[in-house]
Amino acid sequence: MLDFIGRYKLFIAMLAVWLIVGIAAGPAVLAIIPVCVILMHRKKMYPELIMGFFFLIVLSDSRQYYFFFAKNAKNLYLIMMALILIFDNRNFRLKAKVFYPFLPFLFFAFGLVAISPIQFFSLQKTIAYSLMFVAIPNYVLRIMKDRGEEIFKDIILFFTFVLMIGIIMIPILPDIVYLKGRFTGILGNPNGVGIFCTVFFLLLTLIIHRNPRMFNRNELIFIYGILLFSMYLAVSRNAIFSIILFIVFLRFYKVSYWYGFV
Repeated sequence: MLDFIGRYKLFIAMLAVWLIVGIAAGPAVLAIIPVCVILMHRKKMYPELIMGFFFLIVLSDSRQYYFFFAKNAKNLYLIMMALILIFDNRNFRLKAKVFYPFLPFLFFAFGLVAISPIQFFSLQKTIAYSLMFVAIPNYVLRIMKDRGEEIFKDIILFFTFVLMIGIIMIPILPDIVYLKGRFTGILGNPNGVGIFCTVFFLLLTLIIHRNPRMFNRNELIFIYGILLFSMYLAVSRNAIFSIILFIVFLRFYKVSYWYGFV
């Protein structure tokens, strides 16, 4: 983790600036973030671009009014990522096709906008998710071309860092990271922590399965410790049950794919 913080210290400092400006001046952060996105693109800091977007998604789910700026900031950030993808053909020659199977669902979602009681909001959400399906895989593909699967280690460590910040804040600002006795971290929502930990656990398991040597023993102990401790503090029964169910069925699949299917 110290190595991760050392390698991304400038990026972490940039996130701190977003937080300070967003909390203190609200909409003013919308003038800073586009500049940061352009600079990261010019420096080919694509891992930072991805993690910056994840960071804004995390904050946008918060119930704390301090982080309300992230709701608009993430939309602006995503639009800029999509524009870079469209106009920078030199760096994004290879186009990810992972979103193709989802096209029927996206077309269906756009069709449902017409009968939605809140059409404008529904249209916004549908466009946002469509851009995510198109943009994020292409950025990941570009990063893997440069660094291989090592980027997934940094993403896992970044997720760990996000949870760790919330745990560190417990004795300092307990009112911000707790809601009715349940841990919220910087996500601002205990159920959000549960969902985050569930997805985190599944992604970590998949990465370890593909590359068992990506993390050493001490790193895994630290990562699993932060993850499970956060889930315990959030009292997320759904997350705990989902992970237990996943582990049980994973055992069946290791014996036989047929057993897992049944």
